[in-house]
Formats: sequence, structure tokens, C-alpha cells
Amino acid sequence: MPGAKQHEFDGGVSFHWNTGAITRASWVPAWASDNIAAMRERLARWNKGGGKAPPGLTRRREAKFRLIAYRDCGVPVRVQTPRGLARETLDVAPEEVAAARAALTARG
Repeated sequence: MPGAKQHEFDGGVSFHWNTGAITRASWVPAWASDNIAAMRERLARWNKGGGKAPPGLTRRREAKFRLIAYRDCGVPVRVQTPRGLARETLDVAPEEVAAARAALTARG
């Protein structure tokens, strides 16, 4: 993503980290030509896992679009004043937490 702004680069790296497919993703040329509508539609296609479209993955792709297109990370950041530390929080459905725990447990 030559010429990407920091938030665009961050979204592209995150996409590639999760899919390994930035070189063949059809949303990248749409981004490069500044076609935001096409970028959103094409990025949304990357919502399958095991042939299914889980809600969490669909939300993740929409969040990735908002980050790349609008610099919106969608995550509230709260600063803890005593040490000046920042913490990010994310709303996750209980079934998604259970599925993530099961997957992590299976991997050891």
C-alpha cells in the first residue's frame, strides 16, 4: 500500500496478518483508486472462516474498513491517570469469548 497514511497502513497490516492475502485482495486496488464504496464492498467479502460467515468476522472486516477509510479504530481508550497507562477495551459476545478460549485451549 504505497503512500498509505499511518491508519491505512495499520489496517492493511492487520488485514494481512489475519489473512496473509493483501497481495490478492481486490479491495486494495479500490483503496488505491480512492473508491471507498468499492473498497468497503470488497473488504466485506473477506468474512468467511471454514466456509461460514461468523458475525465476529463480519464485524472485524467492517471495523477494518472504518480504520482504513476514516481513521476510526472503534475502540474506546481509557487513560488510567495514576501511571498514565492506556487500556483498550472491546465488546465481545459471550459465545465469541467461549469460542476463542476453546480455540486457544486446543492450541495449548
